Amino acid sequence: MSDVFISYKSNDPNLGNYDGNVADELCELLESVGITCWIAPRDIDLGTKGYARSIMEGIENCKIFLLVFSRYANESEYVASEIDAAFAAEKDIIPFCLDKTQPNRELRFYLGRKQWIYVEGDYHERFHEIVDALLQKLGKKSTVAQEHFDNRSEVLGPFSDENLIKSFSVNGVSFNMVRVDGGEFIMGATPEQGTEVEDNEKSPHQVNLSSYYIGETQVTQALWQTVMGTNPSKNRNNLRCPVDNVSWDDCQKFIVKLNELTGMSFHLPTEAEWEYAARGGRKSKGYKYAGGNDLKLVAWYAGNSRFDDDSQDSTVANKMCLYDLLNKVTSKRFQMPGEENWEHITNKRSDKDALDDKSKSRNGEISAIGTHIVAARLPNELGIYDMSGNVYEWCQNVCESYMHDNQDRPNDLATECAHVLRGGSCYSDALCCRVSYRCFDSHGTGLAGVGLRLVL
Repeated sequence: MSDVFISYKSNDPNLGNYDGNVADELCELLESVGITCWIAPRDIDLGTKGYARSIMEGIENCKIFLLVFSRYANESEYVASEIDAAFAAEKDIIPFCLDKTQPNRELRFYLGRKQWIYVEGDYHERFHEIVDALLQKLGKKSTVAQEHFDNRSEVLGPFSDENLIKSFSVNGVSFNMVRVDGGEFIMGATPEQGTEVEDNEKSPHQVNLSSYYIGETQVTQALWQTVMGTNPSKNRNNLRCPVDNVSWDDCQKFIVKLNELTGMSFHLPTEAEWEYAARGGRKSKGYKYAGGNDLKLVAWYAGNSRFDDDSQDSTVANKMCLYDLLNKVTSKRFQMPGEENWEHITNKRSDKDALDDKSKSRNGEISAIGTHIVAARLPNELGIYDMSGNVYEWCQNVCESYMHDNQDRPNDLATECAHVLRGGSCYSDALCCRVSYRCFDSHGTGLAGVGLRLVL
């Protein structure tokens, strides 16, 4: 049982919402003074319970429900249902209000007589009130000196919106980069990878990395097409699908042009950067795949990527995302976030075209397996999608045997022929989707099921 369940509206840079940053920082602070916290996505048990049931059990098993409240939370059906569940479970609720938003009518009913903590200026200045209130309600005494709070920024480093998410836009197509805080990890055939490991994954070794940013999703067909003017993909069901059928050389040309358009310095991830992010960085829970041990929940792979029925059609792939999982357990109040309009890039294929392709696939005229829209499976601990499955991702490195000693910041920028591919694809079996699995191909080869992810 945890002391505190932290509820918040997930970050949405397009709306200017970074409530998740506040929630994460609160969690770190509370746990540093001995208050145990439950927070998504860190504490989601994807292996046996799934997203929705984990959240419901987290609320039921907490002592206090701490709400990070703002105008974004006030409009979130997701947050409303968590508050509903906390109220029904008779939990003590503390709202921490980041702005002057007045709660809507429903939330006033739940929260009207609660102990509110209001922010006036920098929200960090009110953190001590939350700690004091929680310690009092929990009957605990903190053994941490006040200087701990005063010096905390020196320990954690600067904490701002820019630190966690970087967004850029090209011709109306927006894209997010997620911060990966640097640290040490064991790369290669670690125990949770099981008996399926291959020789080129051995021996496991320690790697030290500095902080960097990595794509929240694989590069989409929309982004590739708006940068390059063409779409090389074999599968063109939807511009939100990852670009595929691109070689390592193609990716380098794309990155050069993207850097010219944005003034930024993108590159392909090194193997170490890729694996560290796939494992969840500092928040890693030691999963076999990127985001969990149940592959069908976190990845599109050969076991669930067929278009034989509507349940697997990429046009309805989001039916397995968080919002619908929550709807199965709680009230039918969740909606998918708004989608950008990319019709200025190309016209979408009609429903008839999609049905025709499905008919052809059943008759063997085209492949019955294909890529799916990005972010339709559950993310990993860092909020990064599809690092297992959908399309393989090129790395900057050439494929070489691992060194047996520790490595500091491996950043191989070689341009020789056999380059590394990571993550598996919709055509792969489960063993290829493991976070330590390695394969390689010629730098000039483009295949269906092969794409890329950006690093900054």
